[in-house]
Amino acid sequence: FDTPLKFSPNFVHTDLLFQINNLLIQISEKYAENYNEDLSIIIYELTKFLYYSTNNLLIWFAKQELNDDSKLINNKFIEFFKTNRKSWIQLFILLGQQLKSLEFAEYFEDLISITEILENERETVVSELELTSDDIINKEGLSVKLSKISLIFDTYFSKFGYNFANTLFKYYIDNDKYKMVLIGFPSYHEYVIKFLNDDPVYGNILWIRLILDGEYEKAGESLIKYFNYNENDTIERKKLQLSIAKLSLVANNEGDDDSFSSTFDSSDLLEEISLKNNFIDLQILIKQNFSSELESLNKTDNKLNVIKSNLNSIYTKDESIINFKREMFIRFLNDKLLNVADLVDILTIITIDNNELNNFYQAFKLIALIKQSQNSNYSPRFIKLLEILI
Repeated sequence: FDTPLKFSPNFVHTDLLFQINNLLIQISEKYAENYNEDLSIIIYELTKFLYYSTNNLLIWFAKQELNDDSKLINNKFIEFFKTNRKSWIQLFILLGQQLKSLEFAEYFEDLISITEILENERETVVSELELTSDDIINKEGLSVKLSKISLIFDTYFSKFGYNFANTLFKYYIDNDKYKMVLIGFPSYHEYVIKFLNDDPVYGNILWIRLILDGEYEKAGESLIKYFNYNENDTIERKKLQLSIAKLSLVANNEGDDDSFSSTFDSSDLLEEISLKNNFIDLQILIKQNFSSELESLNKTDNKLNVIKSNLNSIYTKDESIINFKREMFIRFLNDKLLNVADLVDILTIITIDNNELNNFYQAFKLIALIKQSQNSNYSPRFIKLLEILI
């Protein structure tokens, strides 16, 4: 086990591992139907062979100079490992071979398998603790076991550093275990902050950690960044994000006193929040004009027909604008946030309250708000183009 295998070309060019894996699947199905100790030993040995041999084979490939044919074979085994790795690990766990499988995973620096094995152990003990709340003796034993698992986590944090933290936290995010990322590992707070800052998609939970840390200013900033990054949230959720960001910035300002001097000026961000809120309110106002007509409709095409019936007089004889701007209208109908240019487009294409003058009023009001903003990111050229559109 301590020395990597050296595979002969004959081994590489056979389907032996695939055949053994098919055999393992068949035996496992029989084991599931009827427990058998002899079968469990066979399953364990086959699983160990597959996990170990496939990893070794991939290491062997990584050290070779590959031609096109060899790359195809390598890719085949990479996909084979990706497809079956998790089921092999689950078999190790089912057979009670967690410690042994941890050795294998550590040997190959297979961090995701280490994560899955340890988290399964942690969850099992936590579940048992919840069920034995009245059994003091058993509870103490489980608490000791949980502490030992925590120490094993510490071992891998120490050995693999941020690489392990990144794998572990991503696993928690992918499995909706946000609480474990936020408060599960207080000793590795630095890793948590780095992980949540590494990808803007995690901005939806970064702000929570920052508020827990009392970093209200950073929490507000992170929420605004996430607001700008994520285009898929509904305007209702977007409005909530702005509200929390505003509260965070206000809390930061109120926290400033003689004993704590902050050089941060939140007025720019608060003004940005106000401007974005005005955009959302305008989009809500436009949508309310059709809410009664849209309420009972489910199909997109039927909803677009409602838009067609409310076109500005310029377009009533040419409905092709609906197809040309279809994606924009679908976002609008699904309550997804529109950008400023799309808002102006909406106002020039459809009629609010059967009054086209109201459209122009709202459009010019929108541009006036942008012009009044001291920290608008919109260039004079862009604003001029909007005015021409109207």
